[in-house]
Amino acid sequence: MNCRSMSKPPTEAVTSLLLFARFAAVEEPRRHVHKIVFPLELLLLIVFGAALSDMPGWQGAADFARLKEGWLRKLCPWQGEGTPSADTFERVMGLLDAELFAECFSGWMREVAGRRVPSSGPAAVQHIAVDGKSVQGARGAKAPTVPMHMVHTYLVQERGLLLGLAPAEGAPGEAQTAQSLLELLELKQAVVTGDANLLTRKLTDAIVERGGHYVLALKGNRGPAHAQLQQVLCVQGEEGVLQPGLASRLCTSGYEEPTVLAHGREQERRAWAFEVKLFPAVQRYLPHAHSVLALQRERLPQQGTLGFKASCELHFYVSSLPPTEAEALAGYVRAHWEIENLLHRQLDVVLHEDASTIGQGPGAHNLATVRRAALAALRADTTFKASMPRRVRQAAHNDAYRTHLLTQVIS
Repeated sequence: MNCRSMSKPPTEAVTSLLLFARFAAVEEPRRHVHKIVFPLELLLLIVFGAALSDMPGWQGAADFARLKEGWLRKLCPWQGEGTPSADTFERVMGLLDAELFAECFSGWMREVAGRRVPSSGPAAVQHIAVDGKSVQGARGAKAPTVPMHMVHTYLVQERGLLLGLAPAEGAPGEAQTAQSLLELLELKQAVVTGDANLLTRKLTDAIVERGGHYVLALKGNRGPAHAQLQQVLCVQGEEGVLQPGLASRLCTSGYEEPTVLAHGREQERRAWAFEVKLFPAVQRYLPHAHSVLALQRERLPQQGTLGFKASCELHFYVSSLPPTEAEALAGYVRAHWEIENLLHRQLDVVLHEDASTIGQGPGAHNLATVRRAALAALRADTTFKASMPRRVRQAAHNDAYRTHLLTQVIS
């Protein structure tokens, strides 16, 4: 999908803002162009600047415009006095084509990924993590579900890169949305990881047909398959308690990670990879699967540490990769958490996405895209050696630094 041209070209100053220019090609949605006081390029510039400065929502954008009017007029002059109101941002951003707006960002990130990942060699095997994220603050007082749920495709290697995003109808709709996003990517020899919502026949078929592999979580939502794993590998009558001796005898390969000491506790991870034929229910559901991975995480409090309790968790995964490399399979599972730590967590901790109450309609989706573009710009900056929250504060108060974030080349 190509971004369409605006009815009125942006000013020369605005076209120099590389981050903004990737979105400036969207079409002006307002019908009576001759009556427009605040052009679309100005509104987008304000929304991006507000996101970089952690001034969320439509009121945050209006406050940013009022506080930074001088900076804005230098980059994108407009006629008349005053700055746009919160209602103006809400109305215009809600009229923009959300699918087109997201594709402008996703296409840009795919270009960056194409330059980062080599075309051959071991590093050319791409690991694509797929996961959904809800905007928790948009949940109504009596609403049973969160109204906005975004699905992301994320390139794990090369410092991590968000490749695509799209809204889904809650967690149950993740698989269908993920399939649409993966169709935009080259999957040959790629490994796709995800949680149990993605473990569907249709999605795994699509990955394998395009030459890719998958490592996906298997949980209770796949009743017969999950029940059979529990029956064969776990202590009878104790769900989630593995029989290590039996697992070692049945597995094709195993892996035990060195003990990690951190945060006042010891963590041990052990993995066993099995031939899928040991579990006929799994094989019937996913004929192209080759292996089942059992991954056990045990956490023990260090001596003298208060507040931590010992825990032992057992997780199952199904993969189209062979069961001969338990270490590699466990590595894909662990690396999948980068999408949580470097994308979802930073959206909440740095840009406070979960505090947003805007969660419905195209405007909410467009604002979510802006936050992700702002996060990409903040992460890509190498001029200010500081934490992400400090970069946001710098962008909020330093006009030159904010301009730099909007003009830098992300590569």
